[in-house]
Amino acid sequence: MLMNKNFSCILDKKNVKILIIQTAFIGDVVLATPLFSNIKHHNSSAIVHALVTPKTTNILENNPNINKIFVFDKGNRDKGLKGIRSLGRQLRQEKYNVVICPHKSIRSALLAVKTKAPVRIGFKDNSIPFFFNIKSSYNRTKHEVERNLSLLEQFNVKIVFKRPSVFPCQSDKETVQEFLKKQDFNAPYITVAPGSVWATKRWPENSFKSFVRMVTDLKMKVILIGGKQDYSLCEFIKNNNPAILNAAGQFSLLQSAEIIRRSRVLISNDSGPMHLATAVDTPVIAIFGPTVPEFGYYPYGENNIVIEKKLACRPCGRHGGVNCPIGTHECMHLITAKHVFQQTLCFIEPR
Repeated sequence: MLMNKNFSCILDKKNVKILIIQTAFIGDVVLATPLFSNIKHHNSSAIVHALVTPKTTNILENNPNINKIFVFDKGNRDKGLKGIRSLGRQLRQEKYNVVICPHKSIRSALLAVKTKAPVRIGFKDNSIPFFFNIKSSYNRTKHEVERNLSLLEQFNVKIVFKRPSVFPCQSDKETVQEFLKKQDFNAPYITVAPGSVWATKRWPENSFKSFVRMVTDLKMKVILIGGKQDYSLCEFIKNNNPAILNAAGQFSLLQSAEIIRRSRVLISNDSGPMHLATAVDTPVIAIFGPTVPEFGYYPYGENNIVIEKKLACRPCGRHGGVNCPIGTHECMHLITAKHVFQQTLCFIEPR
């Protein structure tokens, strides 16, 4: 392991070249964005690259703190060891001075070592910790934003920015504006993200359906967002209500962030849109079931609400699962639409 005197000033060097690897989910990439902003603030001449998956690339587009984005297509082009070796050769040509890896997967660690960067920093509980010559403790009592930023402590970087950030471009904003104008949705609205990669993380569709009906009864409009896979779910929740728009699958991640930014509040499961909302400074009401805020992935910042039921069976996993392990899914079924609606009222009153 390198001693502090050998690397503490490396980020101060002019044109130092840095790669940040985060090849996990949407929320994980959003929560890594403070790494980019703090590095650039510390050294404006730093050349900062990112390595992410195809599904999350859009999150980092237009980010003024990132000079280049590499894509790790681990399911197709870069699949298997052959793909890792090929991408590794490409990354090695960049001659990075530093690689920072908040993601703890085996593949991310392999790519970090393939760069042959002289300084590679990751967490001590990484899948292959010996591939990193600087290892940082992963403090499970802190939020993931702060855990990621702890990777910069070794470099004496003063942390200035903690809130995640995303940067919809002018075209994104115009696309959303045109959509809202066409649908006559310029009146105040709330955004609802009912989907999740993990089935047990989803608040029941009937609960969402009842909740949005309560909202529209107050003459407040609702936009449902998500990926293409969420379209049918959103159609069920919409239930032919003209005060509800189903925008699932119609917009990029940055355009979805712009829709969220313009809304009064986002109602979401423990999923990626929750973190997009914090990045655009929109309040979040987050519904937690199999997972718990103590994992460190709750909506970061103030003016957010987490709704959960304290049960002996929680948490049942780091990510949730396909089915409830005890067959009840009470953690979600016990959260009523009325309770979520009552929490929402303070955000939808006229400002």
